Amino acid sequence: MSSERWTDQFPNDMRLRGDEPADKAVEALYARHQLDGVQNLMDLLVRNDDIPHADLPSEIKDYLASTSNLPTPSRDTVLAGQQLFAEYGPEMAMLLAFCSLPVAYSARRGVQVLYRTGYLADRPLRRVAQTSQMILDVMAPGGLDPDGRGRRSAQKVRLMHAAIRYLLRHDPKNPWPDDYGVPINQEDLAGTLMTFSVGVLRGLEKLHIEVTDAQAQSYVDTWNVVGRMMGVVETLIPITVADANALADQIFARQFDPSPEGLALTTALRNVMKSRIVPPFRGLVDAMFRHLLPVEVADGFEIPHRPLEAAVVEAGIPTAHWLDMMLGGAVRRRVFREFSIAVLQVLTFVEAGGRRTRFHIPQGLRDAWQLAAQ
Repeated sequence: MSSERWTDQFPNDMRLRGDEPADKAVEALYARHQLDGVQNLMDLLVRNDDIPHADLPSEIKDYLASTSNLPTPSRDTVLAGQQLFAEYGPEMAMLLAFCSLPVAYSARRGVQVLYRTGYLADRPLRRVAQTSQMILDVMAPGGLDPDGRGRRSAQKVRLMHAAIRYLLRHDPKNPWPDDYGVPINQEDLAGTLMTFSVGVLRGLEKLHIEVTDAQAQSYVDTWNVVGRMMGVVETLIPITVADANALADQIFARQFDPSPEGLALTTALRNVMKSRIVPPFRGLVDAMFRHLLPVEVADGFEIPHRPLEAAVVEAGIPTAHWLDMMLGGAVRRRVFREFSIAVLQVLTFVEAGGRRTRFHIPQGLRDAWQLAAQ
């Protein structure tokens, strides 16, 4: 889309629009099985890493069949974006936890979905791990091929969104406010997509990791494919990196409004990262949040200023980058990448539904990132 189209009534209309194909499937499920059928579907999707096809109602099987063959651009275009992820995946995973999610939590209306569904109330890393798993699935080379794991993962998350949308809109004990718009609406979906695409590219820039214009465009193009698979309407798919940045900025300007719910989720995320990251890096957690987040988000979520740790971060990143230029990347991989790997390893196992769930990292990415075997 072009940024000129994001004007006047259009964004307000997008807040009233969900995802018609997935919503129709869930509504058909309700018509035959009532609310218990929708809740059982949600429980099934949460408990299983993949879509348990044999156990699904016929309405949901029809939805999966109808959304399994969405067109994609050339495989070379997608592969170029995935190769950037293969090179900097640990840093991108770290940016998800330290930047993308807190920025999403700063939208007062959109964050209510996460807060009400309890994704981070009791298990703060669960949402991070679920999102990270989908990112790994779609961004691994081959993940978006017709039989790729990423396509199945995107279908599952899209269906979960529809189930959540239905449950929240039909909760008699806690009615959904009209001024929030439809839960997980098109503006919120597009905003989330931007945090994963240009939001991550902006984070790489703050880490002094240089990305060419061609790499950035390929990365945005790849996430556009994912956006379509996730049900984002075509009018909200940006054409260029500049379009994506404009869309991200306009959604942020419209929706930024730190709330008690967003503060609670961000605080829970910070605390659990501190509790699970090994001591040498623990003191850098708040400093990294401060370095990577927009100032208004960090201030709105009361992230403390830690001058000593901030000095380490502010001096260490450009110094490591300069040494990288002299030594061919060795410093970043020995020093700074260790922090990113530590964050990624926090996500290796997560609690889900009372059991330990293995975090799947494709072997090709595991080899590229020099991760030990699970």
